[in-house]
Amino acid sequence: MWAVVGRTKQCLDFAATIHGVHFFACWYCFGYIPVTFWWWVTNLVCVALTTVMSEYLCMRSEMKAIPVGMGPKVDL
Repeated sequence: MWAVVGRTKQCLDFAATIHGVHFFACWYCFGYIPVTFWWWVTNLVCVALTTVMSEYLCMRSEMKAIPVGMGPKVDL
């Protein structure tokens, strides 16, 4: 997700969207809405883990130091 989203603030939206698409795909394939408690718990835990881990990865790349070149100075 880090390669697709690239921004920390967009990770929750992307994770929720992907799991929403998964929900509708399961509904379409099986012909009914999943009603088991553990199916819902597993998906909620997966959304939370996906969001937290992707935010962590994106934050690490956003917090890298920006290299400042020590090239010739231009007098403006």
